[in-house]
Amino acid sequence: MLRGRTVERAVIDEVLEAARAGRGTALVVRGEPGIGKTALLRYAREQAGGLRILHAVGVEGEAEVAFAGLHQLLRPLLAQTEMLPGPQSGAIRGALGLTPSISRDPLLIGAALLTLLADAAAGSGVLCVMDDVQWIDQPSLAALLFTARRIHDDGVAMLFGLRDDPAFQLPNAGLRELVLTGLDPADGATVLEDHTSIPPVESVRVQLVEASGGNPMALEEIGRTLTADQLRGRAPLPEPVPVGDALERIFVDRAAALLSDARSLLVLAAAEDEGESALVLGAAKIMGLSPAALDDAEAAGLIEVSPDRIGFRHPLIRSAVYRTAAPALRRLAHRSLAAACVDIRHADRRAWHLAAAAVGPDPEIADALAETAQRAAARSGYAAAASALERSAAFTADSGMRTRRLVEAAGAAWLAGEAARAAADLDRATAEGRQDPGVIAGIAHWRGILALRGGDVRQAYHILSSGAEVVADTEPDTALTMLTEALEAASYAGDPDGVAAAGSRALELWKRARSGGSTAEFFATISGGIGYAIKGGPDKATPLLQRGLQLAHASGDWRQLMQAGAVALYLGHIDTARDFFLRATEAVRSMGAIGALPYVLEYVLTMDGMAGELAAARSAGVEGIELARETGQRTSEATLLARLAWVAALRGDDQECEICADEALAIAVPNGIGLAAGAAEWSLGSLDMARGRWDAAAARLARVMDAEPGRGHPIVALYAAPSCVEAAIRAGDEPLARRVFANFEPWANAGGLPAHSAARCRGLLASDADAAVAHFEQALVVPGVPVLERALTELMYGEVLRRDRRRVEARARLRSALDVFERARAEPWAERARLELRATGETVRRPGPSPVDQLTPQELQISQLVAAGASNREVAAKLFLSPRTVEYHLYKVYPKLGIGSRAELAAALGSAG
Repeated sequence: MLRGRTVERAVIDEVLEAARAGRGTALVVRGEPGIGKTALLRYAREQAGGLRILHAVGVEGEAEVAFAGLHQLLRPLLAQTEMLPGPQSGAIRGALGLTPSISRDPLLIGAALLTLLADAAAGSGVLCVMDDVQWIDQPSLAALLFTARRIHDDGVAMLFGLRDDPAFQLPNAGLRELVLTGLDPADGATVLEDHTSIPPVESVRVQLVEASGGNPMALEEIGRTLTADQLRGRAPLPEPVPVGDALERIFVDRAAALLSDARSLLVLAAAEDEGESALVLGAAKIMGLSPAALDDAEAAGLIEVSPDRIGFRHPLIRSAVYRTAAPALRRLAHRSLAAACVDIRHADRRAWHLAAAAVGPDPEIADALAETAQRAAARSGYAAAASALERSAAFTADSGMRTRRLVEAAGAAWLAGEAARAAADLDRATAEGRQDPGVIAGIAHWRGILALRGGDVRQAYHILSSGAEVVADTEPDTALTMLTEALEAASYAGDPDGVAAAGSRALELWKRARSGGSTAEFFATISGGIGYAIKGGPDKATPLLQRGLQLAHASGDWRQLMQAGAVALYLGHIDTARDFFLRATEAVRSMGAIGALPYVLEYVLTMDGMAGELAAARSAGVEGIELARETGQRTSEATLLARLAWVAALRGDDQECEICADEALAIAVPNGIGLAAGAAEWSLGSLDMARGRWDAAAARLARVMDAEPGRGHPIVALYAAPSCVEAAIRAGDEPLARRVFANFEPWANAGGLPAHSAARCRGLLASDADAAVAHFEQALVVPGVPVLERALTELMYGEVLRRDRRRVEARARLRSALDVFERARAEPWAERARLELRATGETVRRPGPSPVDQLTPQELQISQLVAAGASNREVAAKLFLSPRTVEYHLYKVYPKLGIGSRAELAAALGSAG
């Protein structure tokens, strides 16, 4: 019976009631050993009522077995995994060992878990109880936390029981916590009396409750150990009273009182991860122990025996028995368990038992652990793979092989999201001393990736480019890969010299080796072309870039599609760029590669913004920033924040623009992420322009033009140049405008947007109205110009016509621009067009708010996908939500848009622009 805990029980009741009402809640129950976490979670299961219950308990020895916790939790739902959307089904079934692995993206497994639990919750709701979370394997925990952050609209209650230990923190959890403290004196006294042979006298009761800190388990165990004289106050109490670490001592003393066979069997059970009876009894037979010895341990209240499992009454008992056993006995137990693991399904457990039993290098154990790592990685269990490789290295005698396994461990740790662990593995690999070129390059590759994704882009460039040279002669394909990544790092830094050097070297290596097929040719030509383009060699750049685009058209690889889109964007081929980015986005969403989405969404946001779809752009930015933070991608986080600030400037949201830009600069400037820093400054300059602060805008945008690497980016300067020209003209600084245009004009030869923008700038710089009109007309006949850019040109053209008293012509241009701005909700620019129209004598009314403006970014994303014909399950799979969450959002969308069905959704969105 659970004593006390009135407030805590009320919290649990609230969580259960929310699940019954179709609302999701996640709660972490945290506290010291024995404080009552398990009892409170048991109370939750008892009070679950009609909720379906799923239960898992972390086991210390099982913490490195990939997805063991998830398998335990989902055992009742394994059959339903076949009904999940294709990529999700393949991912989670592969992770659980039901089928060969299809996807290695750990967050796709989280999305699959979310869908599975949401489906299971339909109708009656689900309660998921995870106890001893500090011992649940990392891949399972990552999936559980991913789901816990997204169950708000599903009838799923998730309870996490967690030992209060500074050495263990839930990574990026952000979940509500219920911290358990000791029972109050009255409840503590009741627990004590429940477990004593006679009621203790008042003085003893007070002393014991105070000494235990109200820890229920301490009180329970103390009550069982005290004599009648001690309880009556006639004999002294133990000094100190056994609580905290001493609580383990109680269990140790109880085990020590057993016969030798029973003690050895306890150690066997403690060493066996899942307490599987067949394995424990098989190992006992090997050790010559009688199964009857279990009866004594069970009678002592230490274990609970069932036909298929031997479980400890409390995890603390397992810890106490295992930690205090003689090392020789522990090794014997593990050797015996390894010998009992004859079934193929126990191969991983056998390897870990062999490792625990060994005392020095052993090639058989090292190889077995390496194979375990391969199986874990195939199930996306990268943390478990890293652990197995680290242990494998420890048992590897050959220095070269040991180092290679440490490098592989670093890669697995990085994929698991454990950057610090990956860095430590690389440090150990480096400490091995002199290595062959392949290993040196491998170390450099992963150090470079850690720096690039973690935000230190300048250091990433130097590491990757230097590492590529180590294997340039022996492994040119590896070198080409590293040079492509080095170019990406230099590009994020805004370092044109670095981009040019990496591109030139990549092209040289490919021409020399001619290996790697079309993929190698694509990356080499794209890298070489970008290198030439960035350093003023357009004649050499154009054929290389066009060849790269030609190769990409036939590609389905999202990385190639993204690179091709960036090249097309640089060339000003906006429609081509948008096509590449849309294909890349679809590929990434279809394969469930959540970790790649922040990078992809950087460009989706940009393209939607240029197309005047500002609400959609904002949705992409919000989604991307959330995912970037969740996956620790600081470089993408800064870039997305900077671009979201630009969208906010266009929308006239001063506060959001300034907040996003400031957050982007806070990340970008210290880390030298020039792409994000330049984009953030451009966004603030755009806000100055929107508010008519022309002097401030010209000064800020001039800094964007002249920014050094790490504070700006040449591509950002190119795209921001037309804005700088306009701001300088309106601020009366024509020399600045002409200087900026002189640097920008050569880019106009690329055609498309550059040609359009160059013609518009010439119109602004023209000495008379007729010349300006000719240039604006030239700008408006350039094909493939984004709708928002064309509207800006029409606005400026209309302003020139109005000042030249050509009011009828001006009205046509200004109305066209106003229509685009109003549909895009680019309010500052719409108001500017209205003022100009009023100056021509036309009456203009401000439109009322659009129903679409009431939609949240996620509601808009869902609405767009549904309007395009996607089912709820298809939308859920694309956005990594549950179908129930999609349904919940649609029910909120319909009344906001004044519609009653999904059939009306496309028309409602279309009429709202």
